[in-house]
Amino acid sequence: MKKINNKGFALVETLIVSVFVLGIFTLIYTNFYPLIGEYEKRENYDAIESVYKTNVIKRFIEYNNIKFNITTTNPVIIFQSSESFCNSSSMVGSQKTNCQLLMNKLRVSEILVATYDITNVKYKIDNNNNCSEGMESYVKSLPNYKNNLYNIKGRIIVKYKETVDEESSEGKYDVYKYATLGVDLYD
Repeated sequence: MKKINNKGFALVETLIVSVFVLGIFTLIYTNFYPLIGEYEKRENYDAIESVYKTNVIKRFIEYNNIKFNITTTNPVIIFQSSESFCNSSSMVGSQKTNCQLLMNKLRVSEILVATYDITNVKYKIDNNNNCSEGMESYVKSLPNYKNNLYNIKGRIIVKYKETVDEESSEGKYDVYKYATLGVDLYD
């Protein structure tokens, strides 16, 4: 057979392949880009070392049977420093001293004691200026925990201060990391 004018077919074929490749790149981008954002968020939010530190605080609270006066109408207590947390009325005697040693060692900057379901906590923090901006952003990023397997009634949300010492021109600077865990805080 004789080939007659295949130039139009090559153009159509090129366009189809280009659209197909562009579709694949779009699919890759839309699935990969949110992962980058999630990675950047997890760099300071719920980092492994912060979760381990928060677990130590949880175990301290549970071991010493420390309770807080939180309810659905008062879903959150904000402690703007570890000193105010340790000097709360629920701790007595050596508990306060041990608490302060623990908080200093873990470099705790701020603690929120809240109900397990943080829907009302988010609303309360929006209307309350006692919380730091970083803590407020972290609490807003948390999912609305409602049900839990072990019927845990409370939650601690902790902000840690870490000093980074780089040998570059930036020198030392502070980085804040956050974590949360469920804990029985009230009866």
